[in-house]
Amino acid sequence: LEDYEERLDHDGKRRLDRLIHLSQRMEKLVNDLLYFSRIGRFELAVQRTDIRVVLRDVVSTLEQFLDERHAKVVVADDLPDVVCDSVRITEVFRNLVVNAVKYNDRAEKRVDIGHLPQRVDEAGKERHGVYFVRDNGKGIASEFYEDIFRIFKRLERTDDDSGTGVGLTFVRKIVQRHGGHIWLESKPGAGTTFYFTLAPE
Repeated sequence: LEDYEERLDHDGKRRLDRLIHLSQRMEKLVNDLLYFSRIGRFELAVQRTDIRVVLRDVVSTLEQFLDERHAKVVVADDLPDVVCDSVRITEVFRNLVVNAVKYNDRAEKRVDIGHLPQRVDEAGKERHGVYFVRDNGKGIASEFYEDIFRIFKRLERTDDDSGTGVGLTFVRKIVQRHGGHIWLESKPGAGTTFYFTLAPE
């Protein structure tokens, strides 16, 4: 494209641009697969972590993304410290916040992040020390609850088609590496809440 741009017609340039886009997307898919394979092997750098600091960092790095989409993230004041790998848990919260905004059709998007002493999960088991990320978006039908955690599975496309459908797969794998559990509660038209724990029970 660089060497022969003057000789290429519009259709030729369009086809080469498409090849560039597809090859970049393939590179991202391969890198995501490599990262996913490493999640199960790397040693967690666990230490006592102030989740409020983690979330300040997440919101700060997403500031432009949130502004452009008229989205607001509200973080509860009473989030307890937890022993975890702070870098990986930053990924968890970042992925959940980005998805909560990206798949939200409201004019004013809102994401609430908080903590509950206990919560009953999807199997009826009582979980303790539960973090949650709740949005006011379009919601997810119950038959898709498991699909969204499958690698490269996306329920829908968005205007920003740069994702590969691995974000929630990473999230679940990281939570499981911490000995925790993740699940969701949702209703079409009434938003979605992801709940997760970060310690074995």
